[in-house]
Amino acid sequence: MKFAKIYTVLAAAAAMLGVASCSTPDTPVMQKPTEFKLNVPPFAQQYYDLTEGGVLEFTCSQPDYGIGTVVNYSAEISLTEDFAEYKTLANINGASATIGLNEADVAIAICEMLGITDEDTWQPYAEDHVRPLYVRAVAQVGSYEWTNITSNVIELPRVDFYYALKTPAYIYLVGAPSGWTEPIANNADKYKDWRLWEADDAVGSNVYSAVFDMPADPVFRFATALTGWDSDFIGIAGGPNDDKEVDCILADGEYNGTLAVTKDKLEFKDFTGGKMTITVDLNKMTVKVQAGEQEVVTPKYVYMVGNQALWKEPSADNAEIYDNWRLECTDGSGVFTGTFEITETQDSNPDLFCRFYQELSGWGAAQWASVTGKDYPVTPGVAAETAVGEGPFQLEGALGATISVSLDTKANTVTFDFVD
Repeated sequence: MKFAKIYTVLAAAAAMLGVASCSTPDTPVMQKPTEFKLNVPPFAQQYYDLTEGGVLEFTCSQPDYGIGTVVNYSAEISLTEDFAEYKTLANINGASATIGLNEADVAIAICEMLGITDEDTWQPYAEDHVRPLYVRAVAQVGSYEWTNITSNVIELPRVDFYYALKTPAYIYLVGAPSGWTEPIANNADKYKDWRLWEADDAVGSNVYSAVFDMPADPVFRFATALTGWDSDFIGIAGGPNDDKEVDCILADGEYNGTLAVTKDKLEFKDFTGGKMTITVDLNKMTVKVQAGEQEVVTPKYVYMVGNQALWKEPSADNAEIYDNWRLECTDGSGVFTGTFEITETQDSNPDLFCRFYQELSGWGAAQWASVTGKDYPVTPGVAAETAVGEGPFQLEGALGATISVSLDTKANTVTFDFVD
């Protein structure tokens, strides 16, 4: 049971504004602060139970940068006071001196620092998952690294964490290569070698791949669970849905097809045996089959949230809406791109206002927002810096136009442009 949520009274309002420290009031100069304090929560000594949807909150004083400016806050956590190893966590409250941490992110970070990677490595902690946790805050103005300052360290002596790692999901290949073994739970061991997996860095993508040693003329379909022959199988689209084989051809060593909920099976009569790479995308209901062992890059997405989507909450309930507002990265570069036709905006505003979320997990600070924390006008074709927060980018005259968006998640920049 959670005895208390950690919180503190906000620092005095005067501490939240920088003051000019230059010799004349007409020429304020930003300076590196010398003091930054993370407040000790009043319930810090009590037992604290992390939960999936909880938020861990702290308050801090705003560093004195000599001028009034938007400060971005984050937190670093460690299992040791010396921070020999630590994890950096985003402030879900954006540019606010009240730092909010998703408790799920805290639990994941603790697992990673303890070397917990799966259920087997979790077992030593299954009956002993209370640890001291050390926290410090970090403040910085925009991308100016010289403004970075780290606070004092506070200790939470009894934090109860849980197994929070998101592990890759999988589906099964069912067919002649697996001996037409009945796909039931009692045969799970026999199907261990016939699973297609999500990539480790694309958990939740619903895209599965594997390399199999295949016999000649393989025949197969897919199952999302081992629930018997009456399961809703995923097979080749366009067939009679009568448990029939449909001829598929590896033209130049590759086949791209469409899947459906059906018992009809894929058959590759032209395959003579050997390695075969299979990728199944259950979002698009497509399958790619390649001869040989091939590298698979799983598409990844980020979501443009703004008035073009009528500011609908970026949540799983609205996933169908945001399928239309995804930026995609297909090469592992970290650069996400998309082209969008802006046909409507909230209140018919002629300008686009938006920010970018990594996941559809609800409101809170976006991973890529304006560095000002406010509406930030962008210049078409010119990269703008991003920061964690809630400030929207503003593209003037977007309504009725087609635009391109390129988000570089490694450089933390975004570029908007108009498409002729």
